[in-house]
Amino acid sequence: MNSTTLRLILGMVLVPSLSTAAYSRIGETLNEVLAHYGEPLATEVYRGSGDTVIMQEIYFDVEGVSVVVTMVDEVCVRIYYTQAVPFTDFVLRA
Repeated sequence: MNSTTLRLILGMVLVPSLSTAAYSRIGETLNEVLAHYGEPLATEVYRGSGDTVIMQEIYFDVEGVSVVVTMVDEVCVRIYYTQAVPFTDFVLRA
């Protein structure tokens, strides 16, 4: 079996196992983000003058991947994914 065939088989097995509900999108509301990731592990709130909320960073753990979602004006503006084991090129392409 050549490496291309092996990658194709792995892709057919691994990609469907990645939960599509586990991925949020830039521009989504807080409720949409929570629907994707579930209950947050923690939330950091950054405030400006007059105690106005400027930004929130919300932390999740999704299937072993740490996810930090940054919300500004109640809209998702950044999603940051990390994990202890580096992402493979295959996972990055998927």
